[in-house]
Amino acid sequence: MIRLEPLPWRPGLETLRARHRPRVEKKLAAGEDLVESDFPVFPVEVKVELEAHQRNKCAWCERDFGLGDLTVEHFRPKMGGFPLEAWSGDNLLAACSACQLRRGSRFPMEEGRPLWIHPGQTEPADHLEFKKVDGRWTVDHRGTAEGRYTVEALALEQRMGEVYRLQALEIEEGCGDLRLALDGGDELGARRLWARKLRVWDDPRSRLRALGRAVLGDLFADALADGRLEMPPEPLCTPGLVLTKEESQRKGLLDALPQAVADCVYRLGGKADADAVRELIGVWEHFAGWAEADLCCLFDRSPLVVRRWTAMDRE
Repeated sequence: MIRLEPLPWRPGLETLRARHRPRVEKKLAAGEDLVESDFPVFPVEVKVELEAHQRNKCAWCERDFGLGDLTVEHFRPKMGGFPLEAWSGDNLLAACSACQLRRGSRFPMEEGRPLWIHPGQTEPADHLEFKKVDGRWTVDHRGTAEGRYTVEALALEQRMGEVYRLQALEIEEGCGDLRLALDGGDELGARRLWARKLRVWDDPRSRLRALGRAVLGDLFADALADGRLEMPPEPLCTPGLVLTKEESQRKGLLDALPQAVADCVYRLGGKADADAVRELIGVWEHFAGWAEADLCCLFDRSPLVVRRWTAMDRE
């Protein structure tokens, strides 16, 4: 398990929140029970963005999958006491079906903190570590309640033991040339080979990257200790998605608006139905004096559509 960058602001998620959260809040205020249909399935683009953000790797077991093979998981379960976080980016993880099945809707707490590890909100290395025990690589907790619970609940050792063994064997067999260079005193050649090994097994896209770092550190502990090789600092997170220039501009424009007005804009960012347009006209005064280019960026609409809305406001 590796540290993930929190999912950046995504207009698709905000559009879903603006459309569906008011209904959920109304049901909660009335004391009505929520049902699964209160939380529409995420559009394909949201799922694909989340998977790409995690390099198509499961957030918990770190196995790599093809795009589209992971599922959206709510860290704090929407039907388990956290319905208003159903559309929060920091509450969403892409997980494999095996981890999702074992996780279910359980969300145990201890002293006010969740026992599940969220790799985007905490440092997994504080709770988990790869260790070589009797010649076999295994994942172990560091004595923390979070580490113990996550390892046991996800059955990481039982499910992943053979995968760990094969990964470690692949790395060991692939480092024979590096060992020969070190034993032969070719330090320059060893450093070049070391850089190549790191690009293969310590890249954000590498499968089981945390295990790769542990195996490399164990194989070349002597060279790392005496300075012949250097292990780069472990990044806090995977690179993940970044906002485009247009997205950053749009987010800045939205952040400057009152929440009610921003919600109206988000609803129009999905499907511009008649009710949303009428609501927009009701708050159009907030955009008096705005440049047409800014309005087009804000609403993610063409100049022709924006001019039509302006004309409707004058009627």
